[in-house]
Amino acid sequence: MEKIKKWMPDKNSLYYAAFIIWFSCSMLFGRSTLRDLPGIQAAFWLKKVCYPICGMLILLVMFLSGFFDRPDRKKVREYLPAVLLAVLFGLSWMISGWGTYFMQLMFLISAKEIDLRKLPRITLYVQLIVVALIISLSLTGVIENISYVYYRMNSIPVYRQALGVVHPHALGAQVVQFGIVWLWIRWERWKWYDNAVYALAAYSIFMVSNSVTSTLLIVLIPCIYFLYRLLLKRKHAGVLEGIMKACVPAVPILIMPLAYLCTETNEKLAVFDRIISWRLIMANRFLLEYPASLLGRRIPSDAGTDLLYIDILVKYGGIILAVLVIGMYLLMKYAISKKMYPLVLSVFIYTFYGITEHYPYLLMYNFTLVYLVNVIYGGKDGTEKGIGEKGGRQPA
Repeated sequence: MEKIKKWMPDKNSLYYAAFIIWFSCSMLFGRSTLRDLPGIQAAFWLKKVCYPICGMLILLVMFLSGFFDRPDRKKVREYLPAVLLAVLFGLSWMISGWGTYFMQLMFLISAKEIDLRKLPRITLYVQLIVVALIISLSLTGVIENISYVYYRMNSIPVYRQALGVVHPHALGAQVVQFGIVWLWIRWERWKWYDNAVYALAAYSIFMVSNSVTSTLLIVLIPCIYFLYRLLLKRKHAGVLEGIMKACVPAVPILIMPLAYLCTETNEKLAVFDRIISWRLIMANRFLLEYPASLLGRRIPSDAGTDLLYIDILVKYGGIILAVLVIGMYLLMKYAISKKMYPLVLSVFIYTFYGITEHYPYLLMYNFTLVYLVNVIYGGKDGTEKGIGEKGGRQPA
């Protein structure tokens, strides 16, 4: 076994190759308007070519990391949470037919011994290349540029474009991830022109896709960055960290009952629902048509709701939702304890993003999900060093 491993490629390279293929193919063949290439349906490339290649690479990574070595008592205890999660997410996939989270789980489990310090930069480069390619194809007429006039209540109609992505909000979600990645990379080297990068990103996405939530979050990132850095410098960040940690479970716990209670006749909730563009009433209609279950249910592929926590509750089930929320809470605790400051802000921002969009728990829109590996294995694998440039840590 050891002789075979010596002849194998580096496991970090294999892992990043799988991540790059997953991200690129998921965006090109799953989240863009590209229908075929060349003459072969995009679904074929995605499900029959790209996913099997990713699966093979992930298995090689796990092989090199010792997942398939002869188990002993210590290894069984170490890998037991990963096995239980795989079984649980696999059952949800079998019952509901929704397998995205199971496939993403494989990236988390296999990241046990991977050096994640390059992950933010790799995400940035691949994102810029793939999204730029999609936009170029749409502007040249090779693929469809979905666009339409959107009428908001009591406001001027706006023209929205997706520039080759399946929806304007999906384009906005990629720009939000760009803002998060930039935060990680620039954490210790922030200059005045970094603010200009965020201002340009926010202005561009608002003018092109008119995604209000994405625009607000992009503006929020540098604002909360400066607040957090100031409090860290003065050693008063504990209160802010406590608030952010409490918000991770509090947001889904509070928002789900509101979705059940929000109806056309509930005037009290209508005021808040209007602020979040009627996400609660749409989630309520979705719940009425497709009631929640423990491990998900089979529904049409085009059915869903933008409220992340309700979308998971219906498609994947209440158990999977509970596991994800608990996992993100533990990740926040871990990030605070290890002073992984960019990760702290990332978890906090994506938690609120889930109120209006279903993208925050999708790997192609949120690379920070990979750091859940620290939760799965109890933070004993050393991946806490993978936080951007120089570890991305702010000196205490």
